[in-house]
Amino acid sequence: MEPHLALLVKGIALGLPAGLLPGPLLTLVVSEAVRHGRRAGMRVAVAPLFSDAPIVAVTVLMLVQLAAFHGVLGGISLTGSLFLCYLAYRSFSVEIPADDEPPRSLLKGI
Repeated sequence: MEPHLALLVKGIALGLPAGLLPGPLLTLVVSEAVRHGRRAGMRVAVAPLFSDAPIVAVTVLMLVQLAAFHGVLGGISLTGSLFLCYLAYRSFSVEIPADDEPPRSLLKGI
């Protein structure tokens, strides 16, 4: 087997299962599609195309600058863990929205 073909097969073997596993974004896409239709699901699905690159760039630049300050990184980690706990609490206390409310699918995806 050619080296490039072997790498391609390995990449597909590793990437395909990871891409098909349900995660938070896939759950949100399915939820929006079921509640508000296919267009709302598609809006949520394309939201990371707009939001991920700037977030990653800013995060990398900030972490490069903060690498010397271990206390600051610890504080950021603690804040992040508290935010995740808040999100978990909100996900268990969801109220069903009124039908007259617009879905705002793109904003939910971002």
